[in-house]
Amino acid sequence: MTAAVIYWVMSLDPTWYSSFMVAVSCGSGYMVLAFSIIVVISLSRGEPFKTILRQTEQHDLGKLTFAFVMLNIYLAFHSI
Repeated sequence: MTAAVIYWVMSLDPTWYSSFMVAVSCGSGYMVLAFSIIVVISLSRGEPFKTILRQTEQHDLGKLTFAFVMLNIYLAFHSI
C-alpha cells in the first residue's frame, strides 16, 4: 500500500517516470520463458519432436534467456 501511494503521489509530477511496470513485465517474461524451456526440453526427448526441437533451437532459447537477464540488469541499474 505504501508503494502504491508513493507512486501515485510521484505521478503528479510531470517530469517523474517509473520503470516499475517494465520490470514486472520482464519478470513475467522470465516466468513464461522458464516454463517454455522446461516444456521444450521435455518434448525434445520424444521422437516426433526430436527432429524439430534440435540443439540449435534449445541454444536459441538460452540466448533469449540471456537477453532477458541483460534487460533485468539494465532495469535494476536504471532505477537507482
